[in-house]
Amino acid sequence: MGLGSVTKAIWTLLQGTTSPDVVALYNYLYEKLEGPKLEKGGIGNIFFVNGVDGVGDNANSGLTPDQPFLTITYALSQCVTEHNDVIVILNYWQPTGEVWPIVVNKRQVHILGAAMGNLPYPAIHPPGDTACFQVDDTGCYSEIAFLTIGGGNSHGGIELSVAGQAEGVWLHDLTFGHVWFGTPQNGVWISTDGLRHTFGIRIEKCVFVGGEGNFHGALTAEAILQSTGGGAEAHDLEILNNIFKGCAAGITLGTAFDAVIKGNRFGVNDGGGVDQAIDLGATCLGCLIDDNHSASRMAAGSTSTAFSDQAGGVANAWGLNTVGGAYEAAV
Repeated sequence: MGLGSVTKAIWTLLQGTTSPDVVALYNYLYEKLEGPKLEKGGIGNIFFVNGVDGVGDNANSGLTPDQPFLTITYALSQCVTEHNDVIVILNYWQPTGEVWPIVVNKRQVHILGAAMGNLPYPAIHPPGDTACFQVDDTGCYSEIAFLTIGGGNSHGGIELSVAGQAEGVWLHDLTFGHVWFGTPQNGVWISTDGLRHTFGIRIEKCVFVGGEGNFHGALTAEAILQSTGGGAEAHDLEILNNIFKGCAAGITLGTAFDAVIKGNRFGVNDGGGVDQAIDLGATCLGCLIDDNHSASRMAAGSTSTAFSDQAGGVANAWGLNTVGGAYEAAV
C-alpha cells in the first residue's frame, strides 16, 4: 500500500469527524505523502480553485479545498496533458490575474464546478468582450461541466476550434445565458472563423436561455452555432438532451457530417420566420435528428418552421420531431 493509499485509508476511518485538528492532519498528510501525481493512468491530480480575490491564492498547493488556487489559468498550468487531472471550482468571480479567454491547453483535463446551494454559481464570466473558455487542439478530450457560463457581446460562452482543431470535448450540465452574466452572442460557437474542423464534440444536458418571447435570458443569437464559411466541418457531433428557451435560434449547423441531434427540448418564439429550433445547412450529410420537441408556437399566425434542412431530399435522417405535441417534418 503506497503512502497516498495510507492517507486515504486514514480519511476513510475518520469519516464524520469534524475536529479541525483531525482535518488539518489529513490535509497535511495528503500534501506531504501523496502530493502532486506525475504518473499517467486513472484519475490524476485534483486541484481546487476559489476564484475570489483574497480567498484563493496561486501560491497555495491547490491540492485541498482550504488551499485553493485563485485562477483557472494557473490551475491549468499545473496540469499534465493526458493525465486526467481535475480542476474543481469552488467559487469564482473575475479574479485578478485570470487570462481571458481561458484557454484549455492541456489534453484530457476535467474542469468541474462545485455546484452551490445558491445557484447559478459558480459562474464564469469575463470582464471584457471575450469567450469564457477556448478549446483547440491542445485541449482535446477535455470536459467542462457544472458551471454557469457568461460571455462577451460578440462571442460564444465556450468557443471550439478557434486556433486549432478541437476533438473529443465533452460539455455537459452547463447553463448559458443567465441574465446576470453579460449578453453573449452564442452559448457554444464551433469553428468561429469557419476554417477549422471539429471531431467528436458532445454537448449534453445543458440549458441555453435567450430573451425572445416571454423568456428571461441573455443569449442574443444562436444557442449552438457551427460556422463553415472557410470550409470547416463538424464530424460526429452529438447534441443530446439539452433545453433551449427563448433563443433566436437553437441549433444551427453549417457543415456537419454524421451528427446526432436527439432528445432536445425547445421553447421558441418563432414569429419572425428565422427563429428555428434546428437548422441544418445545405452541406450537412448523414445526420440523425430524432426525438426533438418544440413547445407550441407563441407567436400568433406564425408561419415559420421549427425544423429546417437546407440539404433537402434524403441527405439526413429525420425521425419523430414534434411542435406542440404534433409531428412536424423538416422543411
